[in-house]
Amino acid sequence: MTVTAELAGLSAGYLSRIDRGLRPVQRRATLEGASLASALRVSSSEITGQPYPPLSLSEAVALSQGPGCAPSCPSYVRR
Repeated sequence: MTVTAELAGLSAGYLSRIDRGLRPVQRRATLEGASLASALRVSSSEITGQPYPPLSLSEAVALSQGPGCAPSCPSYVRR
């Protein structure tokens, strides 16, 4: 928990309260970017169960490529 909190830029106590349901996440930024989702190496929708629209065209393109697939991947590798 401590390492994840440090990677996400959160205090261990705050992350623990979120984890136990004692504190709601009030800002989307806490879940995204260089925060919790990034520290856990998952998308914010995997944490919340709710999809969020891409914030930019480059993010939309990256998401459309599928996990771990660069634009140069053969089409049969892409999802």
